[in-house]
Amino acid sequence: MGTTQPRQLNASLRHVEVPTAPLERDALATIPGVDADRIELGLALPPELDRARPHPILITQVTADARSNVAALGAYVPAALEQGYVALTAQATPWPSAGHDTILHRYASVRAALRWLAAEIPGSDRWPLVLAGFSGGAKISQALAFSLTLEQRRVVGVYLGGCNEDHSGVLLREFPAVQEPFSRIAYYLSVGRDDRIAPPASVRAVADSLRAAGAGPVELSVHAGEHRLDTRDLSRALRWFQAQL
Repeated sequence: MGTTQPRQLNASLRHVEVPTAPLERDALATIPGVDADRIELGLALPPELDRARPHPILITQVTADARSNVAALGAYVPAALEQGYVALTAQATPWPSAGHDTILHRYASVRAALRWLAAEIPGSDRWPLVLAGFSGGAKISQALAFSLTLEQRRVVGVYLGGCNEDHSGVLLREFPAVQEPFSRIAYYLSVGRDDRIAPPASVRAVADSLRAAGAGPVELSVHAGEHRLDTRDLSRALRWFQAQL
């Protein structure tokens, strides 16, 4: 299928380089310094993977100007595999320089990764998707949820860690066709009690804004600590998304 032989990053996480399709290649060609002909992805499959039945796919995103998606995927893998998820992320290579890591970059990379996964596991293009990110990565996940919904993908949940902005109003005005599927997407917000970057009050405002915009079920959890990904909340969220299914 034109991919390089996967190499092990650790016991459960693989790294794969995937050739891009024309639409993806055109999008990546607008980003200076990256190879538009391929993307790289990180992948972890649950040990009990049954290719004959649907498994939810967790797609993770980091904040802009941070370490790469693939480098950060490991923080999400234990909770994902524990709940029977496929954990997946993708990026251009090399990781774009500051100011060039756009939503278009994230979307084209994820699109290529899901296309590759559908070829590796036929039928996985119909599996439910959950988007997850922390801080700026949570904001990016909101936009990707809309992009993937527009492609008729089944987005069932979005995990927003340390997120102080809701972009649903802007996105719904731009893409009104997403209103009905948006009403079925569950949102789980997680915030540290002592978070000064995304304080609990601002995260509560995001939850209220999502509800007002007509999102599906919205859950909010306040954990002990500051501005960090809380893996216990992540695990609870992934279990909760499974219950929504």
